Amino acid sequence: MPTSLYDNTAAPEPSSIDDVSGQVGGNRSYAGYEYQIEVTVWSGLDLMLSKAVTDAIVIEPRSHEDVEATVKDPDAALIGVTGAVNGYELVLQAKSRSTAPWTTQDIAAVLRYKPKTAGKAGPPPRQRPLAILATDPRKRYVFVTNESLDGPLRPFQGNGLLDWPDEDRLPPYTGTGYDATEQASIAKRIVFCAGVTEEVLQARIRQLLSLHGHGVLSATLHEIAEAVW
Repeated sequence: MPTSLYDNTAAPEPSSIDDVSGQVGGNRSYAGYEYQIEVTVWSGLDLMLSKAVTDAIVIEPRSHEDVEATVKDPDAALIGVTGAVNGYELVLQAKSRSTAPWTTQDIAAVLRYKPKTAGKAGPPPRQRPLAILATDPRKRYVFVTNESLDGPLRPFQGNGLLDWPDEDRLPPYTGTGYDATEQASIAKRIVFCAGVTEEVLQARIRQLLSLHGHGVLSATLHEIAEAVW
């Protein structure tokens, strides 16, 4: 067992890892898919219209996450720096749950542990977010969820998609195999947008459309979701 809540070297217990996928099936699975669609709509409007940091987003990209986008670094843009080197690749994953706040073990399972395959044939498991960030310094990862986070994860929580933390250690239970320099590089490229419920998403989408939609507010959220679907 770890000696500290912030011990990021010890692996989470298997039961904790399994819990992260315990919501799959039936109506919950469908509700999760609807949540991903609404997050996709919000992220597209926010990044393309509000922040104007990208011209397009990729839905269900080759990484098998939910959204990817090549974005301009807004900090570099503020000081007049231009060029592709000042941009980065945004990888976004959306997950809804109705059980409890995300624990440190749950998030460790999302970031670095491969899901169980139970001996099933098919393609190899997708690359996990930490592996993606470790192999490509231009990648940044956003995790959007309707639930809250346990206390030790809150230093990584942001209100927006580009609210990067000033952390130099990886979240608890995820640091095994990464030295201090690697952790400092990766930790600053992870943000958790927690508490983004469907009501919050719908309010944000309507606000973005009213400010930047140029008359398309008459389109219902259902119609927009259908276009993404």
